[in-house]
Amino acid sequence: MINVIIYGNGFIGNRLSNYLNCPVIENKKLTVQDVINDIKNTKSNVLINCIGKTGVENVDECENNIDQTLESNCLVPLVLYEACIRTKTKFIHFSTGCIYNYDYSIDKPFVEEVIPDFYELFYSRTKIYSEMSLKHAPNTLLIRPRIPIDYIPHSRNLLTKLLTFKNIINIKNSITYIPHMLDAIKHLIDIEATGIYNVVSQGGITYPEILDIYQQRKNVKIDYNIISFEQLKMVRTNLLLSTNKLYSSGFQIKNVYDAVEECIDKYKGD
Repeated sequence: MINVIIYGNGFIGNRLSNYLNCPVIENKKLTVQDVINDIKNTKSNVLINCIGKTGVENVDECENNIDQTLESNCLVPLVLYEACIRTKTKFIHFSTGCIYNYDYSIDKPFVEEVIPDFYELFYSRTKIYSEMSLKHAPNTLLIRPRIPIDYIPHSRNLLTKLLTFKNIINIKNSITYIPHMLDAIKHLIDIEATGIYNVVSQGGITYPEILDIYQQRKNVKIDYNIISFEQLKMVRTNLLLSTNKLYSSGFQIKNVYDAVEECIDKYKGD
C-alpha cells in the first residue's frame, strides 16, 4: 500500500495533497530527525518534496535572497533525502525544466539525459545543483515541470498571469497542465519509476496562442502587445522538453493545444 507525505504547502504542494488525499507539511525549518518522525508518524513510504524558492513576484527575487534560495532549493532536498534513505522511503523531488539554453534554430526538445547548462538565473542554478546531487540517488524520482497552467486561478498559474499582462513575448515553450501532471505523478509512483522525467504536455505553444484560444472559447476581447524577448529585459530561458520518456512509461500525454483548451474551458477566473 502506498502512503504519501508531502513537504511544501504552496501552489503545487496543496494541489498534489488534495489529489492524493495525503498530509502536507508546511514550509519550515527541518532536521533529518524531524522528517524521520513525520514519516514514522504518518506511516508513509513515499515522500514528495514541493518545497522550493521561486520568488513571490518572479524568480528575479531569488537573486536578492541567495541564502533563502540556496537553503530551500539545495539544502532542504538533501535533508529530506537523508531521512528517506534512513527510513527506506521513496523520495520524489520537484526539479524544473528551466535549466537549459535552447537553440530554436535546431528546435530539438531536450531529453532528460542532456546536462543542464542555464546558470544565468540563481534560481535555475540552485535547481541544477540539487538535480545533479540527486539524479543518481537510489529510490529517487525527479519531476521536471515547466511553466504551470491550471484551471484554478492562482498567482503562480500561467493563465492567471497572462490575463493581467499588457506585454507578452511570442516564443514557443513547453508548459505543464497541472491536472495532467497530477495524473502523471500518480502513474510514476504506481510503476515505481526512478530517475528524471520531464512532465509537460506534448509540443510547444506561444503565449499569444494561449490568449487567442482564451478569447475564442470565452468569447471575450483581451488587449495585449507582443514584444520581442529583448524588450522584456529579463533573464529567462525559453525551451521545449521531450515527452518521449514519459510516454514510453505508459502514460498517455495530451497535446499541448488540447490541454490548453481543456484548461480554459474549466477556468473560472473571469
